[in-house]
Amino acid sequence: MSPSPVVAHRGLAADYPENTLAAFRAALEVGASYLEVDIQLSCDGVAFIHHDWDTLRTCGVSGIVGEQTAAHLANLTAGLTSRFGDEFKTEPLPSLTDLCALLTEWPDVTVFLEIKPQSVERFGPDAVLDAVLPHAEPLGARAVLLSFSTEVLSAARERSPLPRGVACERHADLQSPSVEAIDPRHVFCDVNHLPSTGPLGIEGRTLTVWEVVDPDLAQALLGRGVDLIESFSCDILIPALASKEE
Repeated sequence: MSPSPVVAHRGLAADYPENTLAAFRAALEVGASYLEVDIQLSCDGVAFIHHDWDTLRTCGVSGIVGEQTAAHLANLTAGLTSRFGDEFKTEPLPSLTDLCALLTEWPDVTVFLEIKPQSVERFGPDAVLDAVLPHAEPLGARAVLLSFSTEVLSAARERSPLPRGVACERHADLQSPSVEAIDPRHVFCDVNHLPSTGPLGIEGRTLTVWEVVDPDLAQALLGRGVDLIESFSCDILIPALASKEE
């Protein structure tokens, strides 16, 4: 059976706290072959899986990730109590090391490591890559370095054989000179900024569109040349798209 074309956006984030090991395990257990996770750096250069630059929304404690030590961040919980109450109150804020350990149990899964621009701006591209590459490169080609920051991806092209992915809000920007200079294998864009008609595929690139929940929309996008569909609700899309193929 071919892998589902669904990328689990921050894990199964519709039902679990985003970017946690619980969300990743849940996504993998429902058949996700692709994960997308976010990376921020601590002030002492350790990569953590976290979307925001501040920990208030996810951890309930205000603080800039890049101003906290790894020891401090490792003691935070990321149970997203504003959505889930105390159900996941002991769920830790994971490091990239924690994620890579989990992925050893799932050797066929590809992970898109989205390096957030705030960390690149604070620490510079080389410091970010110093924190990420020692953990990502042992995964080989199933680890994809993804970012909105062309600066960090340009540096990655010089330093690492890992595949690269560029994220842009608009489909029209995916073939810009700055993107072409990075030579990405993967390109990502927002479903809300797609052309309303016509083919969407980009020759030589794997195109992923975020954020999609509706199976009919997902199927239509795949029919227009989209390769992968990114969703917080992979548990809905994976079986729905599989049934449409039968």
